[in-house]
Amino acid sequence: MGGGVSVKILCPVCGKPTDRLIDGLCPECYRRSRRIMEPKRDALRVKVCRKCGRLYYKDEWLSSSEELAMSVEKDLPRLVKVRGELRSARVSLYIDKGFAEVHAVGRADSGIDFFYEETLRIPLKTEYSICDWCLGKVSKKKSAIVQVRASERELSNDEKKAVYKVLDELSSSGNAEALPWDVKEEAGGLDLYFSSPRAAREVVRRLSERVYFEVLETSKKVGVDGSGHEKYQSTIRLLLPHIARGDVVLYRNEYFLVKDVDPKRVTLLNLSSYEKEVYMLNKSLLSRISVIARANELKMGVVVYTAGDKVHVMSNDYKVYEVDIPPSARKLFQEEQTVGLLVLENKVLLIPSPP
Repeated sequence: MGGGVSVKILCPVCGKPTDRLIDGLCPECYRRSRRIMEPKRDALRVKVCRKCGRLYYKDEWLSSSEELAMSVEKDLPRLVKVRGELRSARVSLYIDKGFAEVHAVGRADSGIDFFYEETLRIPLKTEYSICDWCLGKVSKKKSAIVQVRASERELSNDEKKAVYKVLDELSSSGNAEALPWDVKEEAGGLDLYFSSPRAAREVVRRLSERVYFEVLETSKKVGVDGSGHEKYQSTIRLLLPHIARGDVVLYRNEYFLVKDVDPKRVTLLNLSSYEKEVYMLNKSLLSRISVIARANELKMGVVVYTAGDKVHVMSNDYKVYEVDIPPSARKLFQEEQTVGLLVLENKVLLIPSPP
């Protein structure tokens, strides 16, 4: 009697009959659960020239995103782990959106009798610098470093944006020599590396028009040049205050929300009267202000009911709080409005949204 009988097995995941299992799954379910590629790195890191847009990757400045994509494709064995068989791979870069995509054709196991397409998305992190061309190919000597830090906290996004805004303005002016040749995020702050102390001080001067900080400048000997003159490296440390917009603070035994901090003043919202108070910024004032909670430490809640001077708020953990507010603050807390909450031992503070 000729011929054979084809035995079908049911896939335990999808229930469909199949003549083969791969690690206990039918080929289609295996394909869905096992990727051809897995990332080896948490992100793809690229530097961008602030002046001309050149891209720096693997010790080389590249003229276009197409060149960068080709360089990344060559570097794929270092970036991704391949499972099964990879027929081809193509890289697409989305620098503005912060990711790269690897478009692959292959199969995750030889037991799959067809090839298919798969896309792997990898985070793309950019740092801004100045390329050798825009610096006139000067040597990258660390003549001066500007360290931007905040006391007792990391720099906020607004504060980082202020630094980059100053650099963008200098870049737009066409004076590449006034720009740092590198900018790195270090220890919750920013380090700016300059080839000229004069350029570093110009950035500090411009930044002082945007944010408040204390300045500490030091200098150390780093060697001797070809003419026998001693070479020094200056470090200018800018220390921003320990308070930032959105923090809840204690000042004169009253609770306040920090509404704004500019180079000269701090604007506080009294969380009892809900009236704004403005103070000139100085070391004496800052020494008398204590941070009770950072903006990201506040609970969020929704106003569920208001009656006279009573506001009922449900927090995101479904607890309901009744809080007294002055009549002048009723317009700040309307029903269904999202608000911030800070629960203390003896009182609950309501923070208007957005803080």
